[in-house]
Amino acid sequence: MLASPPPLGARSRQERRFQSRKCEQKQLTVDTRNFRKRRLWKQEKKKMWGRGWKLEQKSRWSPDQLQEKK
Repeated sequence: MLASPPPLGARSRQERRFQSRKCEQKQLTVDTRNFRKRRLWKQEKKKMWGRGWKLEQKSRWSPDQLQEKK
């Protein structure tokens, strides 16, 4: 008995990969258009404000207030 059997919780790499792929497929059935829109909007915001966009999110300033602060 040189090689001990793997513990019960352990799964083979292939099995794990298959599991994650199954998860991905499940998530794809959810409507992803909204997510993509939101991500695009965030990117646009980043371009507009540079680093200020994070600040604006945290403190909930309106954009014109942000403009005054600069």
